[in-house]
Amino acid sequence: MTVAPRGVLTGQFYAFCAEIDFNAVTAYFNRRLVWRRATPPEFHRLMGILGNLALGDGWPIDKTPNLSSLEVDYICS
Repeated sequence: MTVAPRGVLTGQFYAFCAEIDFNAVTAYFNRRLVWRRATPPEFHRLMGILGNLALGDGWPIDKTPNLSSLEVDYICS
Protein backbone atom coordinates (compact mmCIF):
# COMPACT_ATOMS: atom_id res chain seq x y z
CA MET A 1 0.00 0.00 0.00
CA THR A 2 1.14 3.51 -0.76
CA VAL A 3 0.03 6.26 1.64
CA ALA A 4 -0.14 9.87 0.48
CA PRO A 5 0.07 12.74 2.96
CA ARG A 6 -3.18 14.66 3.52
CA GLY A 7 -3.86 17.28 0.85
CA VAL A 8 -1.17 16.14 -1.58
CA LEU A 9 -3.65 14.74 -4.15
CA THR A 10 -5.67 17.92 -4.62
CA GLY A 11 -5.21 20.83 -6.98
CA GLN A 12 -4.20 18.96 -10.15
CA PHE A 13 -4.89 15.76 -12.07
CA TYR A 14 -2.92 12.56 -11.51
CA ALA A 15 -2.78 9.31 -13.46
CA PHE A 16 -4.04 6.27 -11.56
CA CYS A 17 -3.78 3.14 -13.70
CA ALA A 18 -4.48 -0.55 -13.26
CA GLU A 19 -3.40 -3.35 -15.54
CA ILE A 20 -4.98 -6.77 -15.16
CA ASP A 21 -3.62 -9.76 -17.05
CA PHE A 22 -3.70 -13.51 -16.47
CA ASN A 23 -0.66 -13.45 -14.15
CA ALA A 24 -0.78 -10.16 -12.25
CA VAL A 25 -2.81 -7.12 -11.23
CA THR A 26 -0.54 -4.07 -11.38
CA ALA A 27 -1.25 -0.54 -10.14
CA TYR A 28 0.54 2.59 -11.32
CA PHE A 29 0.57 6.16 -10.04
CA ASN A 30 1.77 8.73 -12.58
CA ARG A 31 3.21 5.86 -14.66
CA ARG A 32 5.26 4.51 -11.73
CA LEU A 33 4.57 0.97 -10.57
CA VAL A 34 3.34 1.12 -6.97
CA TRP A 35 1.71 -2.30 -6.40
CA ARG A 36 1.57 -5.78 -7.95
CA ARG A 37 -0.20 -8.98 -6.87
CA ALA A 38 -1.00 -12.32 -8.44
CA THR A 39 -4.27 -12.25 -10.36
CA PRO A 40 -7.02 -13.99 -8.39
CA PRO A 41 -8.95 -16.70 -10.28
CA GLU A 42 -12.17 -14.63 -10.30
CA PHE A 43 -10.37 -12.02 -12.44
CA HIS A 44 -9.76 -14.54 -15.25
CA ARG A 45 -12.77 -13.32 -17.24
CA LEU A 46 -13.92 -10.28 -19.20
CA MET A 47 -14.18 -7.22 -16.95
CA GLY A 48 -15.38 -3.61 -17.29
CA ILE A 49 -14.25 -0.25 -15.92
CA LEU A 50 -16.06 1.56 -13.10
CA GLY A 51 -14.93 5.00 -11.96
CA ASN A 52 -16.55 6.30 -8.76
CA LEU A 53 -15.95 7.88 -5.37
CA ALA A 54 -16.65 4.74 -3.37
CA LEU A 55 -16.97 5.46 0.33
CA GLY A 56 -17.51 3.00 3.15
CA ASP A 57 -17.18 -0.74 2.50
CA GLY A 58 -16.07 -1.24 6.09
CA TRP A 59 -13.91 1.89 6.24
CA PRO A 60 -15.14 4.71 8.52
CA ILE A 61 -16.68 7.64 6.65
CA ASP A 62 -17.76 9.79 9.62
CA LYS A 63 -14.78 12.12 9.10
CA THR A 64 -15.23 12.41 5.33
CA PRO A 65 -15.65 16.10 4.38
CA ASN A 66 -19.11 17.06 3.15
CA LEU A 67 -19.31 17.52 -0.58
CA SER A 68 -16.45 15.11 -1.28
CA SER A 69 -15.87 15.02 -5.01
CA LEU A 70 -14.00 13.08 -7.64
CA GLU A 71 -13.06 14.95 -10.79
CA VAL A 72 -12.12 12.69 -13.69
CA ASP A 73 -10.36 14.10 -16.73
CA TYR A 74 -10.64 10.86 -18.76
CA ILE A 75 -10.83 7.08 -18.50
CA CYS A 76 -9.30 4.89 -21.16
CA SER A 77 -9.05 1.17 -21.68
